[in-house]
Amino acid sequence: MNNYPFVAYDSRGGDGKIQIVKLTPKGFTHQHSYFELVYVLRGTATRKMSDAMIPVSAGDYYVANPLSAHGYEDIQDLEVVNCLFLPEYIDRALTDCPSISSLLSNRMLRFGVPVDIPIADRVFHDADGSVRRIMKNMEREYAECRTGYMEMLRCYLTQVLVHATRAGETCFPHEAVTRVMEYLKLHYPEPLSLETLSQLVGYTPQYLSSLFSEEVGISIQVFLQRMRIEEACRLLIYTDLSVAEISAAVGYQDTRHFSKVFRRHQTISPREYRKNAEGDK
Repeated sequence: MNNYPFVAYDSRGGDGKIQIVKLTPKGFTHQHSYFELVYVLRGTATRKMSDAMIPVSAGDYYVANPLSAHGYEDIQDLEVVNCLFLPEYIDRALTDCPSISSLLSNRMLRFGVPVDIPIADRVFHDADGSVRRIMKNMEREYAECRTGYMEMLRCYLTQVLVHATRAGETCFPHEAVTRVMEYLKLHYPEPLSLETLSQLVGYTPQYLSSLFSEEVGISIQVFLQRMRIEEACRLLIYTDLSVAEISAAVGYQDTRHFSKVFRRHQTISPREYRKNAEGDK
């Protein structure tokens, strides 16, 4: 965790797997090898996450996956609290966990609560201030370093992630959207069309496209691309498959098109991504 772009890494987080800091972010796009939980204290900005541009303001919070490209534009008096953490800080069994979705699924399954909700790169709003109160407790524990503070931080961080999960659940009330998402998860490597998905739920392609975008905030195509690229990232890190083999495995028969889509989401090529991941190990 020594490549954080805004401040030098502060190793007070015990075993070096968590850092909490207030800062005023700069506008450049960057990526790093750990998870990033962000809470906006004041100001406004446009958050760049993969290929999406999302406005953020005071009370918003979100989580970025490791090695996902993100940054800010149109910054106006922005101040945030950042919590940077490695997955093994939550649980040793989660070492090298590649995404917040897989982290939550594995962690919550231990309590009998399967989670299959897209959390990464989505902005949630802390309407009642409950998440801010948790973040204040985290800041205090991190600053004071009292007996047991690392475990307290772990508990508070888990609370915030559960809040995000619950917020994610409320964002998908429509059954058709849920069915489409479940289908995409099972069949994302296959050739898929809007017509196939619309037949699945009994809607016209135009209505399903509009409904999905309204519920999720991105199009079906972008959602599918993100799912494919996330799996491609995992394969680039944890396998020796070639870029062409990975391209085919996630649903792209044209390797050049795969590389183009990958760069759109991650800002770098698949080969550069693999090289960066190897350098972080």
